[in-house]
Amino acid sequence: MNFFTVQSLNAYTRNMEMQMKWQKKQDSSDFTADGSMKLDNDPTRRQAEEIRKSRADGSDQLSKQIDLKLNSGQKLTAEEMDYLRKHDPQTYQRVKSIETEQKNYENELKKCKTKEEVERVKMAHTATSLGAVNSIMNNPVIPEEKKFELVMHEHRKNQALQVTTQEFVESGEYAKLPTEAERLEAEKEIEEAEEKELGIDEPTEKNEQEASVENAEAAKDSAAGEDAVKAAEAERKASDLSKDREMTRLEAETTPEALKVKRAKARAAYQMSKAEVPQQMLDVKVN
Repeated sequence: MNFFTVQSLNAYTRNMEMQMKWQKKQDSSDFTADGSMKLDNDPTRRQAEEIRKSRADGSDQLSKQIDLKLNSGQKLTAEEMDYLRKHDPQTYQRVKSIETEQKNYENELKKCKTKEEVERVKMAHTATSLGAVNSIMNNPVIPEEKKFELVMHEHRKNQALQVTTQEFVESGEYAKLPTEAERLEAEKEIEEAEEKELGIDEPTEKNEQEASVENAEAAKDSAAGEDAVKAAEAERKASDLSKDREMTRLEAETTPEALKVKRAKARAAYQMSKAEVPQQMLDVKVN
């Protein structure tokens, strides 16, 4: 589901971009392949175009470079952000908002306790972007060009979140998380081991090791009047019963699955504590 919704959003944005370019060509009566005007028969336009090209400098290349990076979800350098702040304040503010959302999303991923929870967080953000795009496109009050700007913003934000997800996976943090099945199994084993140690399962019975010893003694006594083969079989069964025991609490808490669950909970708690500290500082300042 997540893969297809992401692809749908990206395809939708590309389609919008093509529509906007085509509309501009129609408005300017320019149907050339590269979008440039046919200037051969218009000396004034040709001269203006030559002047424009002669004035082009590194800033044009920087602007194109910024667009490419934003469209692919890459982070901008300090120089690129400074350029936007001076020459395109609106885009600068949008990039800042994407950076904030990207940081919040990263914290959400770090708070996840299972792999399935990570997937749910990813799908929730993608679904939000798709909902925003649909709302924009179905709003008759918003001009077409403005619609394209807003949709592109959602596209860039979605791409940035995808990059954050990829970085989270490549860091190894995702691989350390247990699956839901592993978490449930580990918690079940620990609970059963704790109950066993407290004697909750069989409060009136002797523990299995004591019972197995008694069974072995009884087998030997009963074998006194029987042949040696039956006595040996009774002892073997008593030995098997002694080996087939429940896992202790310590063993249950140190299985690979249990350790994954423990580490995931610790990381989530750490992220929660980091988020609470600034809020506490803010409360102190207010008071």
